[in-house]
Amino acid sequence: MAFQSLLAAQTKKKKEEKNQASFRKLAIPMMALGAGADIYSTHKALNRPGTYEKNPIYGERPGLGKMILIRGLGTAASTYLLDDVAKKNPKTAKIAAGLLSGLGMYIAHHNSKQGTKK
Repeated sequence: MAFQSLLAAQTKKKKEEKNQASFRKLAIPMMALGAGADIYSTHKALNRPGTYEKNPIYGERPGLGKMILIRGLGTAASTYLLDDVAKKNPKTAKIAAGLLSGLGMYIAHHNSKQGTKK
């Protein structure tokens, strides 16, 4: 009986590790790409006359280092939390990572239009 429960625990742990590895392979690069696009587009938009950052965490004229630090910490925290979710629900974690990445891309698209003539 003890052997069966030990075997079941090892099997469960291997499945969780496989789920996390799958999540890390797909989701972490997606989230990093979304964050990078947001940082790049924000930095580029802030170099245009009359534009400013609306995110109160950054302040109106954040430097590139501040943006990388804040966005990097946020992305790292999201990745850490979703990595834990991926143990038992890899599909949910991947969907959430995709939504966060998509949000970063949407913000980047929005930023690219700021300060330009229409």
